[in-house]
Amino acid sequence: MSEITRRDFLKAGGVLVAGAFAAACGPGSQSSSPQGAGSGQPRRGGVFRFPVNAPITPWPPRSAVQDLAVNKVIYSQLVKYGKDLTPQPDLAERWEVSADGLTWTFYLSKDVTWHDGQPFTADDVRFSLEVFKDPRAGSVFLSNLAPIVRIETPDKYTVRLVTSEPFPSLAELLAYNISIMPRHRLEGQDTANPADFINGPVGTGPFKFEEHVRGDHLTVVRNDNHFRGAPYLDAIIFKVIPELNTQVAQLRTGEGDMAVIAMDHFDALKDVPGIRIDEAYQFDIRYMGLNFGHPRVGRWFADRRVRQALAHAIDRQAIMRQTTREKGFVATNIIPPFFNAWYNPNLKPYPYDPERAGRLLREAGWQPGPDGVLQKGGEKLRFEALCDKGNTEREQTALIVQQNLKAIGVQAEVNFMEFNAMLNRVRGPRDHEATIYYYVTPNSPDVFSYFGCGGATNEYGYCNQELDRLFREARRVFDYDKRREIYYKIQEILADDLPWVFIYHPVELRAMNRKVRNFPSIGYRDALLYMHEVWLEQ
Repeated sequence: MSEITRRDFLKAGGVLVAGAFAAACGPGSQSSSPQGAGSGQPRRGGVFRFPVNAPITPWPPRSAVQDLAVNKVIYSQLVKYGKDLTPQPDLAERWEVSADGLTWTFYLSKDVTWHDGQPFTADDVRFSLEVFKDPRAGSVFLSNLAPIVRIETPDKYTVRLVTSEPFPSLAELLAYNISIMPRHRLEGQDTANPADFINGPVGTGPFKFEEHVRGDHLTVVRNDNHFRGAPYLDAIIFKVIPELNTQVAQLRTGEGDMAVIAMDHFDALKDVPGIRIDEAYQFDIRYMGLNFGHPRVGRWFADRRVRQALAHAIDRQAIMRQTTREKGFVATNIIPPFFNAWYNPNLKPYPYDPERAGRLLREAGWQPGPDGVLQKGGEKLRFEALCDKGNTEREQTALIVQQNLKAIGVQAEVNFMEFNAMLNRVRGPRDHEATIYYYVTPNSPDVFSYFGCGGATNEYGYCNQELDRLFREARRVFDYDKRREIYYKIQEILADDLPWVFIYHPVELRAMNRKVRNFPSIGYRDALLYMHEVWLEQ
């Protein structure tokens, strides 16, 4: 049987993001070269102090943003995102796809050992993928792997993944935080809560777990036996600092080495000796999520006229002027404009039009009450909107959205919560009414997990059968032009039907100690895959 090699797959347009950065020149300092590259020679030693905004639980299937930061240095992946954001080899040296698109064969590195000295084999890959596919593990990536129906290990260093239908997004989605874990340490543990493993995680990554003081910090140290060479850094300390202002203060005093900042910190830091500010594109979006499944407000949000009214009521340009000084992109859907291999350029953002918003709400039966709040059938158009506190950019976004909605008679009661407490409500009982929030998305147009009926990260109960049909169709098509046409249609539906009220895609502003060298010029979440290349100048 003839096969589609990885090179052919990429040439055919399976993942065309490399040119996006050159084509969408938004951030002024965006560059393909590492930030802080410098002219000195790399040196070993030093500790990198990295802030996270919530307590850490290093269990890969059920990961929040702060957990992913740790996972990316402790574990390796079968495939990872390269610095051009296309799938590149990690534990797999190479891979092939069968001519019918149903069988992916991965050839593994043979010189890899776990942090405890045990050899890495294909059995570990099979075991890890089975855990990620096990609903008991609570995997937020479950939907991404659902098309895999069989995992075969013909020998110690070969893995075959058989899918129910052609699945061209597989490499992209495997690169999206699917950490490979040790079978010999996890087998027999409860995947819903493998406490022993969480308390002492073992990986094959460039750094080894050292200690975890819960709620305070987690420390990893250099893995001298890393299969891609020992890192330069002695250690990384992931310090739990919920408040961004505190992260910035510690950077200024030399207690921290990096902070992803909001624009209101830019002027205060841009001329500080010893600190530089870098910019990077990131697969990130700010949005308002509406819970279609909520027993009280869900029926309101099920009316598309209400959703479109909310979209017209929000002044996105004003939000970006206030929060990012217009660095970034007004959102038309979840796919960012710089992802030009897949982004539909024909879409236009909802214009700020309070009058049209009012007309749509009146058409939906909402009329002003005596206090100015819209009402229908004796109920006020009032809902709670959760937002994580401590990040000034998102807090400001939430307050402007609240003011915009108040101007058309909609009462959004913003509840600022600790990040993990908010996440527990959204992912647990799902009793939230709405959120003003952000999401980190895969470097892939396959966003079924967020908007598909029953998607693993569809936390708002949205379901559109036509959209599901198109997602399934796109997963069967390897031809780039045909696949792009389908994803353009998917984006048209997202923009019109508004499962989320899309607001904007920010540019990442990164304030960093000038001693940090060779930090990749991509969003920090992907850059963490390359911490073994980072070094500190004396």
